[in-house]
Amino acid sequence: MSQPLTPLRPSLLARRLCDFAHACAARHAAALVSACAFALLGAPLTGLVVAALIATLRSRATLEITLRRLRNAEDELNQLRVEVAAAQARAENLKLEAQRRSAVAAIEHERERARVAEHVQRVVCDPARAIAGMLNGAGVQATHCPAQLIDASFGYLIHSAITTFAQNIHDVFDPPPGDARSIVLDESPVDLCDVIDAAVALLAPRAIAKGLQMRVCVDRSLAASVLGDRQRIGQIVFNLLDAAISFTSVGRLTLASSAETLNAGSQRVFIGVSGAQPGARFDVPTATDCAVPDRSDAQGDPDLALCRVLAERMGGNIEVGNSAAFGLCIAFHAPFTVERPSSSPASNESRRRAVIELPACDERVALCDLLDKLGVDVVPAGAPAPAQVDFWFTDEHMPASGLPHATRVVSVTEAFIPGGVSEADGRFTLSVNPLCWSAVQRVCASRSVDRPVPERRLPMHDTQAHARTVGQRTVLVVDDNEINRKVVARQLDVLGYRCVTMPGVEPAVAAMARQDFDLLITDLHMPGSNGVEFAAQVRAMNRNTRRKLPVVLVTGETDTANSTDVPAALFDAVLPKPAGLDALRACLNTLFDESPLNAAHDGAEQEEQLDRRHLDALSEHGIDVREVVSGWQQAMEEDLMYLHACRERGDSDGLHALLHRLSGALGVVGATGLMEDVRQAGAMRPQPSPALIDSLVARMRVLIAQLQRGVDAQGQTYDQTDDHTHREQTTPLSGAVAAGP
Repeated sequence: MSQPLTPLRPSLLARRLCDFAHACAARHAAALVSACAFALLGAPLTGLVVAALIATLRSRATLEITLRRLRNAEDELNQLRVEVAAAQARAENLKLEAQRRSAVAAIEHERERARVAEHVQRVVCDPARAIAGMLNGAGVQATHCPAQLIDASFGYLIHSAITTFAQNIHDVFDPPPGDARSIVLDESPVDLCDVIDAAVALLAPRAIAKGLQMRVCVDRSLAASVLGDRQRIGQIVFNLLDAAISFTSVGRLTLASSAETLNAGSQRVFIGVSGAQPGARFDVPTATDCAVPDRSDAQGDPDLALCRVLAERMGGNIEVGNSAAFGLCIAFHAPFTVERPSSSPASNESRRRAVIELPACDERVALCDLLDKLGVDVVPAGAPAPAQVDFWFTDEHMPASGLPHATRVVSVTEAFIPGGVSEADGRFTLSVNPLCWSAVQRVCASRSVDRPVPERRLPMHDTQAHARTVGQRTVLVVDDNEINRKVVARQLDVLGYRCVTMPGVEPAVAAMARQDFDLLITDLHMPGSNGVEFAAQVRAMNRNTRRKLPVVLVTGETDTANSTDVPAALFDAVLPKPAGLDALRACLNTLFDESPLNAAHDGAEQEEQLDRRHLDALSEHGIDVREVVSGWQQAMEEDLMYLHACRERGDSDGLHALLHRLSGALGVVGATGLMEDVRQAGAMRPQPSPALIDSLVARMRVLIAQLQRGVDAQGQTYDQTDDHTHREQTTPLSGAVAAGP
């Protein structure tokens, strides 16, 4: 049961209402006003109730505001938690990124260390070893010749190499500023041949260790001395050759230099390095060969960048290209003041004589060119040796017993020699890998023995010999491209022909009106009249004379034989552009009927000279030579039948393919002379003459019978008697039967 409410005494009720009123008045002014108003109206209790309701509503509103603020605070707290988590994730990512960058930095540091080590190896260690090798060679020379520690040319080569080496070392540790204007260049007389030889001497060991062959070609147009900064020019040549070695893996490197006249007192000098595939013919690259921009790392090489700055300071430039024929090409060109022009050849009375018996054509040509600059005449091949011969250059494998004892005998080797040449017991050994100007100069500076030479006729293989038999012939070269004119003129000069060049048809016609020419070589596409129109004009001019001028077309088009725009009747021969030296030589030999194919082999029954080492090697390995020769003869007979069929149906492509295959087959049995002649015939375009093919076929049939006789008579044994009249120790296989002991 509920207890009855105990009524409050008036004093207690009044006191509680009073306390409540004070509390409401303290918190809510509106409640106080309401309570007072109702008290004045005589209803204090009602006023208190109203004041309590007002206070309750006000408190509720305040509570909602407080709750809202609490929710906002909670949201902010959650946001802070999210941000803290994100910050922690970022910190972890930064830590991982720092670790990754540290690893990358370590790898880059290792790469940079390896790059610096490789750079120091190339620029410092390898050249230092080369200098040490030359100094050791000088020490050996001093041991053999105590009276003379070192000759002047070798000493200057070492001095030049050390100067170039020192400049490169200085720039490795103290790079010059990149601004060309801040580089100060010296100006003193510079022998560019010595500069080139110094760079080659420093880098040749590295190139040869890499398996590369090196060739140096110095054009006779180059001045003997120019004014320039010797150290900086040497640095440029060094870095050009160094970059070419770095970016070439196989084949041969050719360092060529030439010059074109700007005026009476200055030249623009070109020095370039290019590569070639193994077995490629020896040709000197021109500016057009390096015209295609290179995309390799050579463009970004820092050493080449410095060379480019130096070249710009000299008024020139460095160009890097990539040619399909020559691979990587790096060239430097700049104008220089001529301090001393190229020395003119000595008079006939004072010029010395030399005989060259080398199997490689490019080596003979390069050596002949250097000897000519040094005032030494090369005795023509096929001519009897004169009573006075100063130098006799022969392959190192050729026995010395067959050489005349009255001359300075120089052995030529493919092996590398520091400085290019060595001397022991009065006998020189000259290296053609590379063939250096200073080395040949040292040989020519030596004194030869001045005694009569036994009469002897030289074999027909020397390029200069053929050049002297045709030296009175003049060739007119017509091409609108100056570089192409210079290339053909240079090749004709090497082959011994005199040359006149014209930039177009009109000046060429005027030149033909002034003098007679023995041959015309013309380009196909030229401004104005083209090569076809020019050839037709020449044929029309020849109708009024008994003499027909041979016309050779040089073109870059590959299908001129089937082109209706190029009538075959107007041209005696068509050569590709660029035409190699071998192809041009073969073409001229055919046109002038002076081919070594006929000159060296008068008569179809003359037996071929064979290099017996080819078949001896087979016999040493237990191979039945008789069986090999029998199979070879059968294959040759089949190929000769196919050759006849190709000639009957006019298949030019098949004819060239068969000639190429036949030349390879001839090399198997060591018929190197006939192999080279067949290869030259296969290089002729559109095709060799019928008389030439008949001559080659006759010689091949003689060779087949010759081999059969030799194998039947001797079996697998070959006569060991040396034939000293042939540079490769060769003798006809059938001659082994008749030869006595």
